[in-house]
Amino acid sequence: MSTEILEATAYNNLLDVDTATQLFTNRDEIFGKLGPVFQQYGNNKFGVCLVHRHCLLEEGERMVAKGNVSQPETNGPTYPERWLATGEAYEFSHEETSLPSEELLSNFRRIIGDIKVLGLCYVRNEEKDVVVLERTEAEVTSPRSSPPTLLYGMQSRRLGIQDW
Repeated sequence: MSTEILEATAYNNLLDVDTATQLFTNRDEIFGKLGPVFQQYGNNKFGVCLVHRHCLLEEGERMVAKGNVSQPETNGPTYPERWLATGEAYEFSHEETSLPSEELLSNFRRIIGDIKVLGLCYVRNEEKDVVVLERTEAEVTSPRSSPPTLLYGMQSRRLGIQDW
């Protein structure tokens, strides 16, 4: 699969985290359907993520994750880490990743339907039978946001597959 890259202008049109969260209302139903798809097609390397922007990007910038912090960058090689349901990459990492298969993408799209706030993410934890859950741990005001918004630091927590 080749990955298209979301341009800065399109990234800036993504919803903020609060709005995206409010639009994702049928969590239990969707998570219940996605779990088996990730087990079958995800090779323990992919999960679901809430698609949202962190701040506004300038032309030529990409949102790049370093550990649990994402920030705009223009330099260095990057690898896709988060994808829209269309397959377009919108967040990146300096560490190598794998690309989701066409089978994973098509099954993912079939389940989420017209829910535009869900995407795929690369999961670095390769242990079997775990689910990675990201949640807000810290808030930092971003002067680059328009209007100024909060950026969220994320911390991962591993859950047993039975907790899914």
